[in-house]
Amino acid sequence: MASGGGRRLQQLLAQNNIASKREAERYIREGWVQFSEYADLGPVGRKARDGSVVIAVNGGQIRVESPAVQDQVMRMRSTFVLNKPYSFLSHEAEKSRSRIAKTILTPCNRMGMMGKASTQRPATVRDLHVTGRLDSDSTGVLIFTRSGVLSTALLSNGEVTAPLQKEYLVRVSGAEDLSPRRLDTIVNRFRDGSLELDGSNLQPARVKWLHPGLLQFVLTEGKFRQIRRMCDLMNLTVVNLKRVRVAGLKLGRLPVGKWRPASIEELFPNEAERQALLPLATLAIRPREPHRKPQR
Repeated sequence: MASGGGRRLQQLLAQNNIASKREAERYIREGWVQFSEYADLGPVGRKARDGSVVIAVNGGQIRVESPAVQDQVMRMRSTFVLNKPYSFLSHEAEKSRSRIAKTILTPCNRMGMMGKASTQRPATVRDLHVTGRLDSDSTGVLIFTRSGVLSTALLSNGEVTAPLQKEYLVRVSGAEDLSPRRLDTIVNRFRDGSLELDGSNLQPARVKWLHPGLLQFVLTEGKFRQIRRMCDLMNLTVVNLKRVRVAGLKLGRLPVGKWRPASIEELFPNEAERQALLPLATLAIRPREPHRKPQR
């Protein structure tokens, strides 16, 4: 393995979204990764017949062998979306472990085809990591995955790719007797980035009234209890908050307390974005070109 040092190779894999640092460490230990700044390791951006993939990185090449490619693809495919119920905590690190969202990922709570319950369960539920926080008093989209690189992409707040959108439906009190002009003023303050939390201005948000008492928020950042605190600043009280979309993945008709598998294509419908965000998995799952018989 021509790596220029294992630590350097591990960082290259992580920085270029090929694998998380922990995943990269394992691939390097197993001898599944090669790096060269000079030698040609193969055609860039194509899956070889042996299952390996070559990616151009920092003026050199990284070849990821078939076992690592398949491991990363399987990790990507072990991604699930839950419609988190009220009062469940999103992270095990919080004080109580009696109502953790991950405990809902049981066979009886899985939604199969046509909305029917299924007996299947994530085989690796203990290895699943929740990507992002959703307050215990909020409901909606909560994503679990085995893939460290996918988790990093979803938590990057635009550092890996374009800022990821998160959409919420927010029912509020305090707007019932406000004039149309005051209602417009409120959403304009949400939109223009003039509100301040934690000593800094918020990024502009896409916000509109769906009807008096119900707001639609689309955010590209995620400060602690951000929407509730934004509403507090405008003398509105959040009564109910539901996250209905993360990137391209929509909650749809998934009932509260139910979960289902989610795909990379749902999260990132644009192929160019998937290629930039998750290069190894995108290359690995591309269909092979049809074999053409040589002409005689």
